[in-house]
Amino acid sequence: MATSSKDTDNKDVKGLVFSPIKSPVAELPKGNLTGKPRKLKDGAADVHNLILTWKGLNIDGTNLFNQIANIKLEKVFQVDGGTDEEKCNLPSNLEPLCEQLLKLHKDMKRVVVKLVRISEMIKGIIELSDYQHGETETEVFFKTWNLHDFFQTVNEICEMFEKELKLKRCLIENIAHSNSRKLLMFYSAAWIHQPYISAQLDLLVDSLLLETGLK
Repeated sequence: MATSSKDTDNKDVKGLVFSPIKSPVAELPKGNLTGKPRKLKDGAADVHNLILTWKGLNIDGTNLFNQIANIKLEKVFQVDGGTDEEKCNLPSNLEPLCEQLLKLHKDMKRVVVKLVRISEMIKGIIELSDYQHGETETEVFFKTWNLHDFFQTVNEICEMFEKELKLKRCLIENIAHSNSRKLLMFYSAAWIHQPYISAQLDLLVDSLLLETGLK
């Protein structure tokens, strides 16, 4: 019996063996993580939560700055022609607000200290890997990042917040003693807009969360 060309084609297709294409992106580890992957994933989650804490503190600080600015404008700058000394005098109701700002700054400092510890933890893992293997480890733990990718990302975030924390301290020390409206508005705007925390922060955090499967 003759075999039709259609039957031959079907047999050829059925007999074909396709080689799987290996994706350059590794699959996320499954089950309970241990060792380096566990530390990296926990570190990523902590970075995210600490930044949320900072954002909440910054909102609280904005409210305090607004209250101080309003008091200064109403009580200190209400009379035109006042001397600089008169303008620098602190109304009694400013003191508790300034104390709250100082306490808030301590809370912000705790956030930065914890971020730095996470960066140092990753750096420590890198140094241990270098010691054990004699060279920088390039192993991928989740999708595409190695240890240096994690360190670079977290360290960049840390540098932003370390610089911003120093600015916050300067603003707190000067806001209540401001002797001009322009300076008062400048200090308030600087607190709100956080010039040392760039728009790239959200991208860095999202990348960290996506890499570890947290988002």
